[in-house]
Amino acid sequence: MADKAERLADYTTDYDRLRAQKARNVGSVELRILTNLAFVSGEHWVGAQNRVLFTRRRDPNKLHLVFNIAAQMLGKIMGRLSSIAPVFRARADKQDPSSIANAAVVDKLIKALDEKLDQPSRTWEILWWAAVGGVAFEYVPWVKDATMEPMPQFDEATGELLWTHVASGEQIPESLRQQALAQGAPKEQFEVVEEMVLTGDVGSEVLSPLQVFLDASVRSIDDLAPDQAVYIAKIRTLGWIEANYDLDKTTIQNIKDAREVRILSTDLKQFGDPTGAVHLQDLIPRIQGTRTDNDPDLAVVVERYQPISKKHPRGQYTAFIPGEQILLDEDNPYGFIPLVDFHWGPTVASFWSNDYVSDLIAPQRFLNKRLSQLGEQANASIYANELLGPALKREDIAADYPAPIENGLNEQGAKMVQRRDPPDLPSWFMQSIDLTLKLLREVAGGVDLFQESKFPGQMRGPMAVPMLQELLDTQWGNLYRHLGQRMGKVKEMRVNRVKEFYPPFRTLHYTDNSMKDEVFIFQTSEILRAGTDYSITVERGSLVPEMRALREARIREHLQSPLSVLYIDERTGRVDKEKIAADLSMGDAGREDAEAKYRKLTMHLIERMWQGQPLPPQIPMPFWNLRVVMDELESEMATMEFLGASPEIQEGFVAFWNKCRELLMEASERRQEGADNQQIQGAVAQAAQQAAAKAAAEAIDMALEQVKASQQVAPQAPEALAQAMAAQQGPQGPPRG
Repeated sequence: MADKAERLADYTTDYDRLRAQKARNVGSVELRILTNLAFVSGEHWVGAQNRVLFTRRRDPNKLHLVFNIAAQMLGKIMGRLSSIAPVFRARADKQDPSSIANAAVVDKLIKALDEKLDQPSRTWEILWWAAVGGVAFEYVPWVKDATMEPMPQFDEATGELLWTHVASGEQIPESLRQQALAQGAPKEQFEVVEEMVLTGDVGSEVLSPLQVFLDASVRSIDDLAPDQAVYIAKIRTLGWIEANYDLDKTTIQNIKDAREVRILSTDLKQFGDPTGAVHLQDLIPRIQGTRTDNDPDLAVVVERYQPISKKHPRGQYTAFIPGEQILLDEDNPYGFIPLVDFHWGPTVASFWSNDYVSDLIAPQRFLNKRLSQLGEQANASIYANELLGPALKREDIAADYPAPIENGLNEQGAKMVQRRDPPDLPSWFMQSIDLTLKLLREVAGGVDLFQESKFPGQMRGPMAVPMLQELLDTQWGNLYRHLGQRMGKVKEMRVNRVKEFYPPFRTLHYTDNSMKDEVFIFQTSEILRAGTDYSITVERGSLVPEMRALREARIREHLQSPLSVLYIDERTGRVDKEKIAADLSMGDAGREDAEAKYRKLTMHLIERMWQGQPLPPQIPMPFWNLRVVMDELESEMATMEFLGASPEIQEGFVAFWNKCRELLMEASERRQEGADNQQIQGAVAQAAQQAAAKAAAEAIDMALEQVKASQQVAPQAPEALAQAMAAQQGPQGPPRG
């Protein structure tokens, strides 16, 4: 094995090679991302050349306006993407109570880690960097001494978990607690003994594409060859380095003496007056700049991960300061590279995929220029007829005033400063602005469609909005699915960190779907063994956001069409309101948790029946979710094991299923009777109303005939008609036909 100095030289050379690859003069990935950052930050008057991003020198007599439509478009697409709320579930690979119980615990673990790591913020950062830079990364390491947390305590002699008996305050080991529970003591009488300690935890950090370096030829981090590596570069303080690595005084002094602290290869330069603009150095202070005397001692720390190989069965991990010092060099403690890459577009040509913002820049530049010219024209028109004397100096003229003609003479030969009348705007000038705005919306991908005064194309009538929803989902569907798949991989890595580093017991907190704070004691050794009997998957329906109004409209259309069969209960032959509610709930996790509870309960009952144990006669209960119970029973009864079971066990399953079906039919009949009664009552009320209206009309007709007859004798006496109408109206007003 090469010595430490040789390995440092090799790692530094490879790291510098990948930096240069990403910052080449033509087609620079780094320069593209930095330009995008400048634009979304509001600095649009920038140029790029030879690894330099710079602000342009500005003519003080011209306007340099910025109307940041690109940032607005980015905000809108970010709002749409952030509405994605994928639901991740641990699915049991085996249909037995133990596997289901393990999967249920992993579900809780996923929720607890999401809350602890502020998953909405992580997702927002990932989406933002993917849109701006084309690629984003989530780093999932184990962080030592991450937090102060209450940790369960154990008996020093036996290693058993300690519990406090609430009534007496006595601390007892797990074995004595189990004895007490066996004798009928309630679980509520015991609490885990905990102490606040400094402990490690699962980490989560979103990295920008400017901080990660790997060969552009690979499709994903998962595709790295054994002789390739990925590098993660961060600027760290010397205090952090000392706290995390064992270094001698000489090494520390060498780090202090290293003045160059930068990750980027691209230079950022500000020309002219930066007033009112974003200073380019402020775009990325975390990864750019040269250390000054006012800054703390800093250094670039690079973490290197190499995939598994015959030489390194677990892969390799190295932390080093380029050209200075190897801080740590060992086998990868995780076995796999704890880094997940997210892409805005497919990696068909390069790992550094296209982004969202780049295509907005050209029309945005053109729009800024046209609107600046329009402002200059307006200023020229305001001052066009003003004749200024020779005493006026250039500095007396407003900055937004077009350049004057100096040393001009009037008709008498006197010196003057005079403004020429501006030419009229050509007819195409305003049209070009409208065209540019239209192109911006087109390039932005339809994010403004819901805000247009009319729908595009032939989208009209009741299907306009559903068609528009489908259009948008078709456009972004591949991105939704990619994000869901990669987020699922992140969840798996977090669970792996728990398996690798969590203590045997740990207290975790999370908020359930009914917004209740839940606390549970996570037992690593029992739940997450070396082998798993579950897999983490994403609910497909949760990947594509759908407006609730659109979902309601779709369900109504289905119910009024032959597709209404989708909502018919196969067991009862009637409309199943729960299917409608499930479809309308948009992946309601609360409902899913309730179903999971009944599935778990059913699996316990199934296990008892397999053991030949009789079920209590009151089971099943009428308020149970009988459809979920029957689903699990039917799944179990459709196996070869069931066909080979004894007649007694088969009869037990069939009897249980029949009892569930009878209760389900009774409930359905009661609902149907209620609906029928309501319908009959409505029909009776409608018939009575119609009969009353008919009687009222007949009475009025009779009164009219009487009035006509009486008018032949006394034309001034229409009281009969008035009385008849008043009698029919009564205190409730006129009858309704």
